[in-house]
Amino acid sequence: ANDALFEVYEEIAASDEQLKNQYYELEKSRNIIKKNEQRYRLIAEASNDGFWDMDIRSEEVFSNERLSQVLGLDREEANNYINNLDKYVHINDLKKVHKIIDEIKIGVRDNYNVEYRTLNKNGKYKWILAKGRLLRDEEGKVYRVIGFHIDIEDRKVQQEQIRTLAYYDIVT
Repeated sequence: ANDALFEVYEEIAASDEQLKNQYYELEKSRNIIKKNEQRYRLIAEASNDGFWDMDIRSEEVFSNERLSQVLGLDREEANNYINNLDKYVHINDLKKVHKIIDEIKIGVRDNYNVEYRTLNKNGKYKWILAKGRLLRDEEGKVYRVIGFHIDIEDRKVQQEQIRTLAYYDIVT
């Protein structure tokens, strides 16, 4: 009876040791995840860019607060922006934006980088730089898209001022 009891004790002790090891590994993983989350949050905040992450299958969209500011839209409009591009993109820029979307759909491209004008809630257009990356499943279907929108309005205004001075200023 003592031998059987000792065997049970040994099994419990071994199980306890395994559980402790699993707990320490879990804690270690949890700390790594926490550190990475903090790192990515700081990077996102430091970049001052609007970003979004869309799960195509569930149509769930995550975005940061800055995206609304960059686009000049309220939070809900910003989250639905990607599904309503025709409503916001300037008519003269729509063709190049649709070309990129078409290339994504047929599998020619897995990332994008495009400058265009977008309509804000005040009815004015502003320049943004849209950059992103998409992920495909084993069948080649897009299941996730991650994008950044960067306000480049000031840069575009400065470029136009330089162009005007270079070509139309009396001195030059």
